[in-house]
Amino acid sequence: MTTSAVFRADDIAISRSTVLAARLCVERGVCRNVSVQAVGAHLDLVRELLVPLAQAGRCAIGIHVTVCCEWDAPRFRPVGRRCDPILLDEDGAFLAHAGVMHERRVPGEAVVAEAEAQLDRLVAHGIRPTYADEHMCFGWVPSQAGSIAGWARRHGLVDADRLRFTNPPALPRQAGPVEDALARLAAVRGGVLRLIGHPVLPDNENGRFRMQAGIHAGYDLNRDRDAQRRMFTDPRIVALVRSGAVESRRLDQLA
Repeated sequence: MTTSAVFRADDIAISRSTVLAARLCVERGVCRNVSVQAVGAHLDLVRELLVPLAQAGRCAIGIHVTVCCEWDAPRFRPVGRRCDPILLDEDGAFLAHAGVMHERRVPGEAVVAEAEAQLDRLVAHGIRPTYADEHMCFGWVPSQAGSIAGWARRHGLVDADRLRFTNPPALPRQAGPVEDALARLAAVRGGVLRLIGHPVLPDNENGRFRMQAGIHAGYDLNRDRDAQRRMFTDPRIVALVRSGAVESRRLDQLA
């Protein structure tokens, strides 16, 4: 029985190497979904390298709606000119995580307005997403109930975070992202498994990222996310897809 898998690369465009890594993961690996952050500084490179792959059907591009910022550096700031201050920290950047959104009872309208501005920015750069998902999974916040779902529906975007996926049984902790993916693929027969990574190719730009200590003190983006990149390109996982044992699916094929 063939298992379907959604391999999704998140946080694309926040550094140059995220775009280069995503291209590698699509062209030489099993990634078929690329979630782009409109707050990122490298949207022109997305248009140059990833949009042609999407146009050829090699991958789907999604908007990774961003209203949280887990970094001390760089700081993600709103795209919309009239962003509701309730979404912002003291320095004018987004709040650290969804828990703070919950404490503030951020209204869905504020998030939708910013999502609209982010979508407009992608389109202005020649990037037309076919699905939407949430950076740092803020959709659980009660005040956000249905906000992104309704917004995505109005724009004809697949609401990727509300599709139904197969959950594997509880598994022992694995050595890394590749081993975790292999274990999960082995544990599921049939259904659709979701496997998410944040690929990079290590470089000096990534080395300047500093995660907030309250989220992950001492986080090494280059080391951790290079390991996540290998989940998409490991020969064993690629072989599973090429053999037909696992079918790598685009999110816009699942609606």
